[in-house]
Amino acid sequence: MSSFEKQMLDSLWNYSLFEALARRRGFRVPQGCNITKAPFVHMSGKEAVPLSELETAILCWAGHGVTGTITADLDYTTHFMNSFIGRTHPNPCNDQHQELMYIDDTGVYLYRPKAPTLNVEFQTPEDREKVVASFKDANIKILDGRPHIPEAALMKSNYFNTNKPGTTAFMPVVDVTYEYMNLILGSCAFERWQIVDDRTGEMCGLKKWVDNGYLNGPVVPLSWFEMAAFNACMSTAHYMVMNISLAATAMGLAGWHYGGYVSLILLGGTPLTNGLGFRFITGKDKMPTPVGKDGFIESLCPPYVKDMDEAVDKFYAMKYGPRGHFGKEYDGMTPWKDKEMHKKVNVPDEQSKEMAKHFLNYVYKTYGRCPAFVDAIFLPVAYAAHHPDLEFYQKYYPKEMVNDNVLNHMKVWHGKD
Repeated sequence: MSSFEKQMLDSLWNYSLFEALARRRGFRVPQGCNITKAPFVHMSGKEAVPLSELETAILCWAGHGVTGTITADLDYTTHFMNSFIGRTHPNPCNDQHQELMYIDDTGVYLYRPKAPTLNVEFQTPEDREKVVASFKDANIKILDGRPHIPEAALMKSNYFNTNKPGTTAFMPVVDVTYEYMNLILGSCAFERWQIVDDRTGEMCGLKKWVDNGYLNGPVVPLSWFEMAAFNACMSTAHYMVMNISLAATAMGLAGWHYGGYVSLILLGGTPLTNGLGFRFITGKDKMPTPVGKDGFIESLCPPYVKDMDEAVDKFYAMKYGPRGHFGKEYDGMTPWKDKEMHKKVNVPDEQSKEMAKHFLNYVYKTYGRCPAFVDAIFLPVAYAAHHPDLEFYQKYYPKEMVNDNVLNHMKVWHGKD
């Protein structure tokens, strides 16, 4: 790592969180961007400057970087944890199936840093180099060049500066199916929920266990169950982009949060554009729903599994099988002093697997998709980072709106006046 990169990382580590919170603003006008409608009329005299590799690496790490292991310190049982990997953001049951995707001038990438080698990866100033070192082998390219995003995919107010040269869009991709599977196994094994389909009145394939008294917990509507999984997973995306925006503020970069786009179009679910090229299925509601990106992001539902029985078996093996992180042969990182503690966890039994299969088969048979009411894959929010057109902000805003960190960014980070 160069001395310049070390200097920049050290400056960020010493930047106050509360200063970033106080200074965080949306700056939506990048270099090279034109606005032709009142009240703002501006023709940029600057060419767009893309983010450097260093800038991109820092923002990716802030959003989704690996920091070590979690504590997994739940009362009663730790079986709900889907992984021991710790990241810069919280995650429901530490599910590791929420991805960070970014789009720049060269293509579309997934940021997938390697698993931790230490319980706490960042202990000394020298460890800060891992932010950049991990980035170099963390990128998986899923598309060449910028995807075509038609105007219909965006709110009109967001079209002028979205997917433009020099900008980088950070878009969390949320796969709800793994946490959905985790929730049904846990609810059957330990919570004993009686899940009822509030549209049909049926017990979602679980009537046998309700009748024999095994499922004796609260009556839970299917719509609530799915919304609980959806909301938990969606929160991760918002944590990611908030982290990215605070890191951008500390760096003096500009950017903005946005959700004013149609995921259906952007993911490629209409004839308007192939977009990001995701796979869609059509349920009994006749609506297309995204289920994955072949070879890169594959949810726990057909066609990536033969049926929902296989989906349960695949999830169970991943988590509780011999090499799973609660398995007898697991040899990866754990957070505890006792390195055998993961073998002592109270895991869902075969009956719980059977109940989960009945539940999921009911959902899939009834609705032709699983989950029934929320998409398996979704893009809830994004953050666009860029170098701002300072002439625009100096023309329309009082001096104090643009702080010295932003004003001096190009000189400090790029050696340009």
